[in-house]
Amino acid sequence: MSSEEAGKVDGCAIFWKDSLFSLVETQVVEFNQIAMKKTDIRTDDMFNRVMSRDNIAVVAALEFKLSGARLLVANAHIYWDHRYRDVKLVQIGMLMEELGKIVERFSLLPPKPSSDPDFNHGRGPPSYDRIEKGRDIPLILCVDLNSFAGSAVYDFISSGDIPPDHEDFMDHTYGTYTAKGLQHNLSLSSACSSFGELKMTNFTPTFTAAIDYVFHTPRSLKVTSVLGDVDRNYLDKTVGFPNAHFPSDHIPVFAQFRVKGKADPAPAREVTHGYTR
Repeated sequence: MSSEEAGKVDGCAIFWKDSLFSLVETQVVEFNQIAMKKTDIRTDDMFNRVMSRDNIAVVAALEFKLSGARLLVANAHIYWDHRYRDVKLVQIGMLMEELGKIVERFSLLPPKPSSDPDFNHGRGPPSYDRIEKGRDIPLILCVDLNSFAGSAVYDFISSGDIPPDHEDFMDHTYGTYTAKGLQHNLSLSSACSSFGELKMTNFTPTFTAAIDYVFHTPRSLKVTSVLGDVDRNYLDKTVGFPNAHFPSDHIPVFAQFRVKGKADPAPAREVTHGYTR
């Protein structure tokens, strides 16, 4: 598309250290394109409310170069307007479906031999044992939900279940989504779940709230640290973001993880992931 058109559409990016990871594959999840292909949720509300939004997600399937162990990272941007809470829920529903497919497909690929012979002969850290099932693959989901903790989209990612009559569908009809509800089995948790959430990730003169999150698979990843809130004294002296120190209306959200081992988590390598909009 032209540069003018490119400046008017949604975009997400994932960066990784080339010295640590090899990229196996990438996938762009365009919610309006997926909606066109899903005949089970193709309704008038889908055409009128969801397909006109250009929000996307990107997914990167990575392998640690040293061991061949795997990691999935996703980054998503969900529609912003609270008057379209149903659209947010449908977008997240489609995203979790796609992530489930990607996880299973990634698990079927044969593991690459490690560049370190100790790993190939079973002498490496237990955290890098070969993947047995798709759900064993560590997954990090970074998302600008444009929604609060406790909203339907947040709860769906965390709990894996939303009933078909949830109020955030706003009495709109989306086929099987509003007939049977939403489910996923990825078992995700917020990196900040141990203390709640950040006080805010978006700070403007008219709006202040936490709407950006980093989710992970706690069965395979341990949170070792998160970046705390912006100092209150600083916030009291500024009218909002962006400003000279913060180039976006969203602040950076940062979490550091350690891959868990099956027998002894102590030798596990650290994975650092930062997210910002």
